[in-house]
Amino acid sequence: MFDCRPLPLAAMLLSLLTGLAGPAAAERVSYGTVRGWAVNANIDADGTFRNCVANNSDSMVLLYDGLGFTLGVPTRQPDGERGGSLSVDGANRSALWVVNNGQARLPLGDGLADELAEGSALFAKVGSATADRYSLDGTAATFEKLQECVERRGRARGGAAAVPAAPAPAPAVVPMAPEPAESDAARLGRGCPAWGQFRSPPGNAAAEVIFRNDAEQAVSIYWIAEDGEIIEREALLPDEEVALQTFAGQYFLAKDAEGTCHGGVIQVAPGQSSFVIP
Repeated sequence: MFDCRPLPLAAMLLSLLTGLAGPAAAERVSYGTVRGWAVNANIDADGTFRNCVANNSDSMVLLYDGLGFTLGVPTRQPDGERGGSLSVDGANRSALWVVNNGQARLPLGDGLADELAEGSALFAKVGSATADRYSLDGTAATFEKLQECVERRGRARGGAAAVPAAPAPAPAVVPMAPEPAESDAARLGRGCPAWGQFRSPPGNAAAEVIFRNDAEQAVSIYWIAEDGEIIEREALLPDEEVALQTFAGQYFLAKDAEGTCHGGVIQVAPGQSSFVIP
């Protein structure tokens, strides 16, 4: 289904180091979103196209460079090669991960991309760490969007050629995005920002945030994607908590059924942090 020819070693390492890590030599240019994934093109300062990369609120990353796909997950393991495993819907296999700067990467060959596209849950174990679970929602559409992005050299449909964007100061306040159709995500009441006012920056440094619901009602945790789209991530009853693997600098909201945002806009701190929902 997907083109996953094995990468030559040099090409594989180039894809790993120049795509997932987001080096200073390349800028990430927004290509679009699909099923909760933000898709970006990596463009050199001189306009040279490199590859396309997608990430979701789980901090799971998929990269495609025209030769094959690469999977990336956050980790606290030391840099270098690390053994481990990968399990898709209970089908387990050994894996040799390449860890660099808080991310573990694995080239997807031998039909593994198809398994991810057709699966519902992924368990990734890197080195001595315990296995982490990742949802595979939207991966099939994301693989296709990445292939389209590479075929179009990062040029979004109906848009001009991708040009590296100037760095934006934090917080990433942007012009208002078009108002979406009515939905729970679009219902922004008291304490919430305007739709499109905030966008999460491209993620580079892996982080963990724990949300605890001290409110008297149930709330949902929403991730604000790189294009400003608001995507539901978790639902919490009173006194429940959840730990999310994400990136430093990402934006989240905690909203109740009435659309009220508890605690305003939440920005994830580097490393491990926690947030009590009032």
